[in-house]
Amino acid sequence: MARIVSRGITKSYPLPHGTGRQVALQSVNLEVEDGEFVCLLGPSGCGKTTLLNIVSGLDGEYEGDLSFVRSGALVASTERPRIGYVFQEARLLPWLTVWQNLRFVLDRGNLSESQLGQRIAQWIERVGLAGFENYYPGQLSVGMQQRVGLARALIIEPEVLLMDEPLSALDELTAMRMRDELVRLWMERACTVLFVTHNPLEAVYLADRVVVMTSSPGQIVAELRVNELLSRPRDLEDARVWALSRKAVQLLENAVAKKAIDG
Repeated sequence: MARIVSRGITKSYPLPHGTGRQVALQSVNLEVEDGEFVCLLGPSGCGKTTLLNIVSGLDGEYEGDLSFVRSGALVASTERPRIGYVFQEARLLPWLTVWQNLRFVLDRGNLSESQLGQRIAQWIERVGLAGFENYYPGQLSVGMQQRVGLARALIIEPEVLLMDEPLSALDELTAMRMRDELVRLWMERACTVLFVTHNPLEAVYLADRVVVMTSSPGQIVAELRVNELLSRPRDLEDARVWALSRKAVQLLENAVAKKAIDG
């Protein structure tokens, strides 16, 4: 697995007609430990997705330093860890079936097609989609599509898993099942997770640590170490989960209020 280390990450975008630049992230320092589950919590537009895109390598235009550490040693930039990315929308290839979408992301390596097929079948079973192998994305519900997206990210056996509000479009019952499945699969894989959410209760339920960001330009202003206060498995009906989610809300409100005062 791998640890994520960001130092002074700053990202800005040019404004129209050359009138300057909009700063999206400013001096973001964040470490996510090997195997840790961290949730980024913050208002819309605070740069959470931008930070994920930088960590994933999709965005290479930024200031500061982003690195990975594996077994105590810095990972060379040419040898980035395997990264799985689950987007807010599933982003499946609509002309491919569930099976084909998963096969598309797999390198053959030393595996035979039969072995690859076994792996695909196992992951389809794990996310509860056995029997839907030959369905196209348009034939699936939003929740089922997101399950395929989760399987697609995990089937490559990532060292780092990035998730950008993957459950926000789901009804609450489906989201509850997906959260439980996600925790179960993460505990099996023990990969490093950086999960973006607007939902404080979801953050406390899922995370070892909740990191609070303030509005644009995005900065990290507080954190809540959930794993020091709650063991796993967790229960959404547990009063302690609700109390900590209120603490997360307070941290978020304080961050927004301070930003408004500071201008």
